[in-house]
Amino acid sequence: MKNNNINSTTFDSIKIEGGLLTSEVLNRLRFYDLPGQGSADYGIEHGLKLNEELGRYWRIAQARWKKFRDLRQRDNIDQHKLTIDEWLIPLLEKVLGYDVSRITGFQKGERYFPIDHITSDNTVPMVLFSAELPLDKGHSHFGEEGRKRSPSGLVQEYLNAEDSCLWALVSNGLTLRLLRDNPDMTRPAYIEVDLERLFEEDLYVDFTVFWLLFHATRVQPQDNLPESCFLEQWREQGQTDGERVRDELRFGVTDALRILGKGFISHPDNNEIRDKI
Repeated sequence: MKNNNINSTTFDSIKIEGGLLTSEVLNRLRFYDLPGQGSADYGIEHGLKLNEELGRYWRIAQARWKKFRDLRQRDNIDQHKLTIDEWLIPLLEKVLGYDVSRITGFQKGERYFPIDHITSDNTVPMVLFSAELPLDKGHSHFGEEGRKRSPSGLVQEYLNAEDSCLWALVSNGLTLRLLRDNPDMTRPAYIEVDLERLFEEDLYVDFTVFWLLFHATRVQPQDNLPESCFLEQWREQGQTDGERVRDELRFGVTDALRILGKGFISHPDNNEIRDKI
């Protein structure tokens, strides 16, 4: 379904860093106007409508969140186990369509990466933990050789070191972040959703965008090539659109200057300017 008059939309619980996707791509996403946005592309059974399925997944996710939120208040609960087993794994598998496997980490040469989960044909690593640990704060559990490393930093370093992986997930149950391979460690590149805000404020429109962006089919390799997944196609589409807009702007500025120049020269009071030219 095409919509050529899509207004820029702000999604309060969704954040994009590093220019991975443009606002135009997000707006087109909301109206199913990007490649790979048919119901079958999202694994929806024939005869079912994507909009109706989104409503069903919203109710499933809401119920899971409420259970997780209530159990978090108990003192005798293992927060790490609760966050992963009762919230994140069900969210990823039952709502977003991932097939999650537990692993013990990756050894690459002399370096060790304590990645604890993986999905999508072993091309999307995951680091899942409890809300006591922020995504960007260093901790010895995620480090190596005695140095601390943040969960997000661990995932980013692994992505940059492993050629077979382009995207990865990291979450503490309150925030879910989708990172991309990015050699420039000084400039983060990720898509993030504030799960707590999304569910506590009942942001259904945000949920639909979150689901459409984070669903397992978006990072599933096409033809066994991670770089051919739909998210990569959308990222490239955003870059192409951005280049087109810059070109149009450049030519527009040139035309405007030319019109202004002709106006100055042709004005009857500007004889001195014409004489100098």
